[in-house]
Amino acid sequence: MARTAHNLAWFSEIDKNDSLVVGKKGVLLGELVNEGFPVPKGFIITANAYYDFIRENNLSVKISHLLSTANFDSPKSLEQVSKHIQSVILNANLPEELVKEILSAYKKLGGVLKELSVSIEFVLTNDNQNLNSLKSLSNIKGDAVLINKIKFVWSQAYSPKYLIKRQESGQDNLKVGVAIIVQEKLKDLDTGQIITYDIKNDDKSKIVIDENIVIRKSDLEIINKNKTEISDKNIKKLSELALELEKFLYFPQEITFGIIKDKPYILDTKPLTFISENDSEFKTEKNIQINYLEAQPAAAGIAAGPLRYVLSEKEINKVMPGDVIVLSESSPNFLPAIKKASGVITLNGGRDSYAAETARKFGIPAIANAKDLLKNLSAGNVVTVNGLKGEVYKGGFKKTGETTYNNKLLKTATKIYVSLSNPDSSESISKLNVDGVNPFTSEFIIKKIGIHPKKMIRDEEKEVFIDKLSKALEKVCKAFEEKPVVYRFSDLNSDEYRNLAGGKDFELLEPNPNLGFRGAFRYLHDPESFKMELEAVKRAREEGFTNLSVSIPFARTSQELANVKKIINNFGLQRSSNFNIWLTLETPSNVIMLEKFLETGIDGVSINLNALAMLTIGTDRENFEVSAEFSVLEPSILWSLEHVISICQKNKIATSLYGLGISENSELVKKLISWGIDSLSVLPDSIDHTRRLTFQTEKNLLLK
Repeated sequence: MARTAHNLAWFSEIDKNDSLVVGKKGVLLGELVNEGFPVPKGFIITANAYYDFIRENNLSVKISHLLSTANFDSPKSLEQVSKHIQSVILNANLPEELVKEILSAYKKLGGVLKELSVSIEFVLTNDNQNLNSLKSLSNIKGDAVLINKIKFVWSQAYSPKYLIKRQESGQDNLKVGVAIIVQEKLKDLDTGQIITYDIKNDDKSKIVIDENIVIRKSDLEIINKNKTEISDKNIKKLSELALELEKFLYFPQEITFGIIKDKPYILDTKPLTFISENDSEFKTEKNIQINYLEAQPAAAGIAAGPLRYVLSEKEINKVMPGDVIVLSESSPNFLPAIKKASGVITLNGGRDSYAAETARKFGIPAIANAKDLLKNLSAGNVVTVNGLKGEVYKGGFKKTGETTYNNKLLKTATKIYVSLSNPDSSESISKLNVDGVNPFTSEFIIKKIGIHPKKMIRDEEKEVFIDKLSKALEKVCKAFEEKPVVYRFSDLNSDEYRNLAGGKDFELLEPNPNLGFRGAFRYLHDPESFKMELEAVKRAREEGFTNLSVSIPFARTSQELANVKKIINNFGLQRSSNFNIWLTLETPSNVIMLEKFLETGIDGVSINLNALAMLTIGTDRENFEVSAEFSVLEPSILWSLEHVISICQKNKIATSLYGLGISENSELVKKLISWGIDSLSVLPDSIDHTRRLTFQTEKNLLLK
């Protein structure tokens, strides 16, 4: 990004290293523009501007206090807290200098004599659940209208929907960044949709435009064309553009396009995340088929169960595990129902609705926008949902043969693990094409308990902590059965511990908590709290969950690691073929003295990419004054990664890597695989994409 672009950046100034200030959608726009794709012109108000606004108005303390009062299990409480936070943002002052910058860019976008109509889309820049794009506002025109929308846009990041999503993923709501895309709204634009995959027929050799035009990829011949006003000439232009996009982005795309006077534009594009490698063949138990052709595929897979209508929040408690639920609206309030369901059908809303997104996140087959076509099916009827094709059948299904859905998914030599924080999502995620969990972290659980561990020890409530953590571990291990689960011991900073009940009694204020009392050092100086975690691990393994191993985070020296290992061994948890001890590699000292760390006796090295990168190049990715300098592709970081993998290979030690943005960074993934990394760990919604990218990379390496 241009060095002067602190608050604003034109699309052409953006590159792949700028996601922390412009979001993934912003990076995509920059890459498309710089690659020469036709995109309506525009600029981005970066997350730097948002953070300056929060800082200059001293809003962090107010927002933090309001969030601490929220009951995330109560929709009413969450709605009330959300409104208060949004009010705080709306009543704060927009920096005068920022206003001048925005209006100057707006005038440049439209020309001196032209008051341009624009759309504004807001994106979350550092959200680890790919909650990247929020809704957009169209037809914004005029200086005053545009400026009035800025604070409104920022406030929407604290709507109940996004508060719940980040709470579910264990992310700190205060650390979210918000960028705003300001883009020219083209007049007289005929819009439509292209999918570079024939979903209905599960055929990747076809392109589908507006659901009624089918084009063969190999020669761009139109093989099916129903009613349309698009000329054959423009169909060819759109098809060529779609193929170029798919090739450029390495994945089948769902593209929103526009045409003005025979010139095509890309308005949006995103990976077709619900594609499978072929669902199992199946037949219904009864020879009655009810096929809702107007329904949209939303989340791949096939599921059957009793039909349950959930048309209001009052009916959520009626949902039983395994039900196929029908939702009349898409709202975070229905999350408890979605989690229990075997399949999801929405009467309204498309694939981008909250219900559809959540179904994909948890690996639940779903169809969307079924409208009123389910009126002839009564509650309790057993139905089958085919989430790939957008179909519903009356009756259950039987597999035709022994092949199951998961067996047909791609297999790779490099293992694909999932990073997991919420145990409640483990069962649905385990059904995805994933090889295990590394890491499973406890910060979400500890924050949910809400009490400082030392206070629990003082109040003789150790058993409560141990019981909750051991049950969480058991839930995850049970869901993943024989697949490995690597539990990373807790690694909250002192400021996070201070926010727990009783925390101020036990935690000192540190000038830099990221480099303070944490990780291995904390275990050695607070062994009683650490032993509660060890007891939880021990109980889970004694219950038969021998797929559970552990990882030690933030060990600054090999001696620290050795001393922590002694505590673990003395507790009766000793290394074996089915109990591995990993090092979470996070510091340059881990890299430089790696062989000394390996000499202590460990089974694997799990690289925390973001932590290692920040400490290596001395840049805090969450400090928005300098975050533009943060890049995991810096030569020093790449050298460190290759060095670690090489040393571990020589010593026959397993290597894994996790961190935000791995799946989006194809260049990094290719390098890691070529160096011989054993596994990559990603978020649930990136599993399929990473598996495909890994498969193609391994294939290319073999061809060489």
